[in-house]
Amino acid sequence: MCLPLLLRRLKRSLLKTQLIFSYHDFQGMPLDLFSLLESMQRPFLAHYKIAGKAHSTIDLLRMLCFLKKASASHRITGIAMGEYGLPSRVFRPSLWK
Repeated sequence: MCLPLLLRRLKRSLLKTQLIFSYHDFQGMPLDLFSLLESMQRPFLAHYKIAGKAHSTIDLLRMLCFLKKASASHRITGIAMGEYGLPSRVFRPSLWK
């Protein structure tokens, strides 16, 4: 059974359960966060999480700017992992509105 079919069946059987699609890159920050989010889209998912390792403040800022734009139309959480990513656990796009 393929994963999308399994997830749809799980969603139907657990009507109050909300599913999260989570992506982690422990080596670095994905180059195109918007394309990654688009590839994750499934109609039966309630929330998305993207985590990538930040190797610089530029990586951190890319994640924060992505979250600010993407959170306007998606339920999404983003984390920049590593030492440079620590502020991403404090600053959230909802604080910028």
